[in-house]
Amino acid sequence: MVEVYISFNRREDKVRYSFISHLSAAFHRRGISSYIGGGDGSDPESNGSSKQCLENSRACVVVFSEKYLSSKPCLEDLVKISGRRRNDDGFAVVPVFYAATKSSVKKQIWRRSRQLKTESRNALLEAVELPGYGSYVAQREVMKEKQSEVPNKRRRQSLRIRMKTKKGKKTKKTTPVREPSVVSLSASPSPENEDMAGPSSEV
Repeated sequence: MVEVYISFNRREDKVRYSFISHLSAAFHRRGISSYIGGGDGSDPESNGSSKQCLENSRACVVVFSEKYLSSKPCLEDLVKISGRRRNDDGFAVVPVFYAATKSSVKKQIWRRSRQLKTESRNALLEAVELPGYGSYVAQREVMKEKQSEVPNKRRRQSLRIRMKTKKGKKTKKTTPVREPSVVSLSASPSPENEDMAGPSSEV
């Protein structure tokens, strides 16, 4: 059973590979099954499974991107999502604005108002007003989840390796050379000085 249905424009490769793949992986790590929708409807089998997954899912993530409104499959999905939300109180819909803002999406809706069907426009306006996330916050949470999966054992091993490396570096000790002082030089006359002094006088 699919728990989360992800609606986004499949034709946007940047969104698909830079965010959707990480989002789906994050759900998988938490043991949450997800289905990536937004198909073009060319494959009847895929289209049928998409409809079934949407009907059986417990929640939906709608990724509003720059070109979301230009995707007919996305708009069709959103109409179904909106209808499901109105008829099922337990069905949650969470919008995520990727490389877009709530304001910019609303402007697109009104600019395309004449081109959009009434049901599509209403579904869009309803979805953008729901509590959601900006792409920066969503990506930060996904990456935080990904980083938390790094085993503590590997971290400890890395720390031990660094400590061993530091211990293995032996510093060469040099004994400082003490220069003779002026006093020591004057206290020990050289043989040349003794010859120049001449014989000592005896009393």
